[in-house]
Amino acid sequence: MPSQRSERTVGESPRTESYEPSVVSHSSTTPTNEPEDRTQAMSLHVSKLRGISLDIRNRLKRQGISYTHQLLREAGGAEQRSRLAERGRIDEMALARLVRRADLARVKGIGAIFADMLEMIEVDQVATLAKQQPAELHRRLYDLNSAERLARRAPTPDEVQDWIAQARALPRLVDSD
Repeated sequence: MPSQRSERTVGESPRTESYEPSVVSHSSTTPTNEPEDRTQAMSLHVSKLRGISLDIRNRLKRQGISYTHQLLREAGGAEQRSRLAERGRIDEMALARLVRRADLARVKGIGAIFADMLEMIEVDQVATLAKQQPAELHRRLYDLNSAERLARRAPTPDEVQDWIAQARALPRLVDSD
């Protein structure tokens, strides 16, 4: 009797399952770029990074980089970033900015607007976030949002404390510039 189960290709998902292809949770990857541990950090499709142009996205894709964990692995160090910029013909400053955004994207709860706010007060990567004092960072974000009205609300003290705790627990993947 023939099987009624349809064949799927790699990457396809049955209709009964929920699948979000642009978000992967990981701590490290295997040689096939498959996540080993889905509990450590977030990985987004690079197209989700604010400020990435279609040209840079395509140049990264030609280098085998489609997700933020791949970008961090391939460009986390200054020398790696320089080599990738040269190989991919990508502006090194633009690449460094994307790497820092990918780094912050590992922290759950920091969306695009809060990431922009953090960048505006020069907290632009996980290592910098980890060094912050929760009450002081919250005050700075609250003051910034009160003055600029960037978001409907400033992050709460609990959110800021959680971000800092996550940042302190995450491995350092990006060299300081």
